[in-house]
Amino acid sequence: MKNKGFTLVEVLGVVIILALLALILVPKANSIIKTNKTKSCNSVLSTIQSSAENYFQIHYSNINNEINTIGYADVSIGSLIDNGLLDKDINNPVTSEPISRDSIVRISNNGAAYNYDVIGVECE
Repeated sequence: MKNKGFTLVEVLGVVIILALLALILVPKANSIIKTNKTKSCNSVLSTIQSSAENYFQIHYSNINNEINTIGYADVSIGSLIDNGLLDKDINNPVTSEPISRDSIVRISNNGAAYNYDVIGVECE
């Protein structure tokens, strides 16, 4: 009668091959996940900056006076949400934590263009 099944050497060979594949693929997968989270976070920052640009257009005279007086104007994420320019539940894709309403967008003018810098949100 013929025995059916695998020998111990065959099973160990398959286990070793699977372990080697895992050693190669897991770090690569982690790297891809980290890269995608960073790209997603940068996209969220871009959305926040666009919302701040819209807020600036709506409140141009007040913000422009503040920029001319002290060199910049700060707009909170909460103000952007309250004005309907951002969703209420906005999360940082890197940390999976909600972005604080107290985080700010600092609007400044370098002479040629307005800059919108998000302060309090890290993407790395």
